[in-house]
Amino acid sequence: MFIDLRQLAAATLALASLASAAPLEERGLFGSASSSFVAQRQFTIPSVSGDRFSYQVSDSYRISGSCKHDHLKVSSHSDKGKLSDPDSPWVIHRDLPTICPIGKYFFWFFDDSFAYKSDGTFVGAASNSVVVSRDSSNPASVEEISIEHDGTVVVAIPWTDEEKETQYDDDRYALWAFGPCVPIDDSHASQVWSIVKFANSSYSETVGYTVADYSISDGALEVTRREVTSMTTTTYPYGAFASLLVNNVVYMYALDSTYSDKYDVHLASVPRATIYDTSTWSYYDGGSDSWSSSPPDATKRNKDKAVFTGEMPFSTGSMFYSKYHNAYVLVFFTNWADSKFYAITSQSPAGPWNTTATFLYETEAGSNGYNYGGQAAPVVEDGTTIGKKIVVSYTYQDNDSNWYGKAETVEFE
Repeated sequence: MFIDLRQLAAATLALASLASAAPLEERGLFGSASSSFVAQRQFTIPSVSGDRFSYQVSDSYRISGSCKHDHLKVSSHSDKGKLSDPDSPWVIHRDLPTICPIGKYFFWFFDDSFAYKSDGTFVGAASNSVVVSRDSSNPASVEEISIEHDGTVVVAIPWTDEEKETQYDDDRYALWAFGPCVPIDDSHASQVWSIVKFANSSYSETVGYTVADYSISDGALEVTRREVTSMTTTTYPYGAFASLLVNNVVYMYALDSTYSDKYDVHLASVPRATIYDTSTWSYYDGGSDSWSSSPPDATKRNKDKAVFTGEMPFSTGSMFYSKYHNAYVLVFFTNWADSKFYAITSQSPAGPWNTTATFLYETEAGSNGYNYGGQAAPVVEDGTTIGKKIVVSYTYQDNDSNWYGKAETVEFE
């Protein structure tokens, strides 16, 4: 069914109303403000009061002490249902909600998104979309940002001129994310997106990756693509699986799906200020516990160079600092077709990671028998210690074979 949805996207996307990105004032996040951008877009967002969505990062590369593994036991979880806007007149089906907390705001960026009238009449579609949650106690209640109430449907991640020109053709582009964003501070975050090229309505391949910078200012979310990062088949997709910001250094994790069958995870690091300058990147070698300026060869399996190899495979997940667990935590699904959340931990971004996964809990599967695209993020709610409560999301299929994102709140003992 997941593949069918991608095919449906190719067949119907030509009907979508895809507005072009308007040029806005440049604003620097990574690199200088004068660095060129390839596309930019701005969305109006609602005001949010309080600090219920506050997100924290660690300033320590190595967390002292040990992980409080007994705190990984889930005491309660609550299914909040479909991620939907109660005020939207449209029925919206979409794929793979990726989590992005920025300060007080909690965003979800989706892949293929389709809007319909209640009678099933097609309204529009987009390669990706974005919503913002209204309340951390009920994160599934969201406000639509890119699929507007008047029927305007636009992409959340703006096209380059080349990508935009092909949107009505079979050989179109798509921008899809599989990993969450990396929160930078109370106003900024960044996320790696796959650049997918269709050869026809049923075949596509990933041709590169691009970084989207998110900035919140004056009641608006600004999305900026400063550079297209083309990663060839000889380079792992760093940052596409997960990322961490620690002491102004971004740690970007890549899942080797081709040769390790999703068991090996590789790591690169770069100073936040120079993330677009690949000459400043360093690559971790798990075999020698050292960093190098040369990336490992991605045309074969390099298990000895991985930062960790799981005892079970990974599909999607989220990595974050948890003060409550006194550790860096990766919460993940093990296979693409899955419904169970697991966790592994480490005292530093480069490990050693305890790869004996802790089972957290199982979500209720839809009519197809499984969920996919599981992710998580910690929230500070009512002054609780960061990491004690998290929000999780995943893609769910209902009994009518409609796909959409769901959210749950989880609290640890």
